[in-house]
Amino acid sequence: MSAEYYIRNTSDILYTEDVPLLVGLNGPKINAFKVKNSGIDLSLSSFKKFGDFSYEVRVNFDDVKNEVTDLYKKKEWISGNTISKVGFSMWSYYLFDTDGLLQKGETQSLTYAGRTPVAGDIKYVDQLTIDTNGDGIPDARDGKLLADDKVIVGSPIPRYNFSAEINLKYKMFDLSVFFQGVGKQDVLMTGMPAWAFDNSSGNIQTWMTDYWTPENPGASYPNLGLSNRYNYTPSNYWLRDGSYLRLKNIQVGFNVPDIYLKKLDISAIRFFVTGQNLLTFDKMPKGWDPETPNNSSYPILKTISGGLNITF
Repeated sequence: MSAEYYIRNTSDILYTEDVPLLVGLNGPKINAFKVKNSGIDLSLSSFKKFGDFSYEVRVNFDDVKNEVTDLYKKKEWISGNTISKVGFSMWSYYLFDTDGLLQKGETQSLTYAGRTPVAGDIKYVDQLTIDTNGDGIPDARDGKLLADDKVIVGSPIPRYNFSAEINLKYKMFDLSVFFQGVGKQDVLMTGMPAWAFDNSSGNIQTWMTDYWTPENPGASYPNLGLSNRYNYTPSNYWLRDGSYLRLKNIQVGFNVPDIYLKKLDISAIRFFVTGQNLLTFDKMPKGWDPETPNNSSYPILKTISGGLNITF
């Protein structure tokens, strides 16, 4: 058995920014966005042979912790539903905080886009954003859902990446298996794949199986509204655990014995069957692929194929 172990600690400059001159022209570029990546790489391998049987195993693991260390005089860098801030990972999710669904008989005075929530709506958390005594510390709520109510909740950057390759051989037969996965990953569900009737379509079928009603208070989705934009703002309600383990590839082979090849003047004949992406263990909603979590492309396909290799 052999093992390799590495520790990472790097600092990268991601973005630069022009320093304006007095005459209004762009001046020299300076470092405007620095991050620190620290982590570990681990690799293990083992090979053994016992008569007609042999095995080979390779295991890889890596983890990287990303942290913004400098934003060049900026307090934060907000882009869409993400924020980069010193002390946090770059592109951390910047979303409204939530507390489940509003149940029948409950009331909430918090308004958003001029709408007061009703039963089955998402309960957004009104953060402390008003400083009533001038001490610089917010101590009161304003009753409105505004940009300053957003909080840092999770990161899209995967952690704890791992893979394992196993190769087995016994006489004429061989088997190879490859697993891969991610131990920690936050996925934000947005748009048509997540929201019913979004853009006049959306993932209606998923909602229809488990949306809120007075008889189904513990539903996975809010009430089903034709124009309910109140529930469709990005929040941690739509944040999911994107960790997964996937059987990426499996192949079974059969090598024709040499005794049958001599008369044909052939060196080797091998039959094989291969399967890709046959099994995935994850916590994502049905239809969401953890390996393509932003759903900007088609899900990864399952395939089964066979073949024949002939060596002369």
